Amino acid sequence: MKKIIPFIFLLLILFWCVGRKGKDAGAKTETSISSTKLSHYESIDRLKDIMETEKQVKDYTLTDVGVLYVSVEADGTNRNGLAEYFCQLAKDERLSVNRVRIIRVGSQTDPDRTNAYGVVIGESWCN
Repeated sequence: MKKIIPFIFLLLILFWCVGRKGKDAGAKTETSISSTKLSHYESIDRLKDIMETEKQVKDYTLTDVGVLYVSVEADGTNRNGLAEYFCQLAKDERLSVNRVRIIRVGSQTDPDRTNAYGVVIGESWCN
């Protein structure tokens, strides 16, 4: 009987430790899931809701590589701050956005365009 009591005590401690480890692992998994980015297509769906509330946005495109192009009216000012705003918004919403480029609306055919989307008037990296 004296040998059984320490054995039972050891088993209780072992089961308690195993049970605690499972609870800690579950908490870590829950945290990592809440901090992951949305997929590309989930980001596009979420962007649709967000961009409807932004009055200055005329058009937007999210590329497969995570570049968000946002077309706005040009007023002659640098729009890097606006790009930073959209980066922060993307981070807060867990969107798959790596970079934001603000494009002058209607500049797709401009000879001075930066790329196929138009003339870049502001940009920011979101990492």
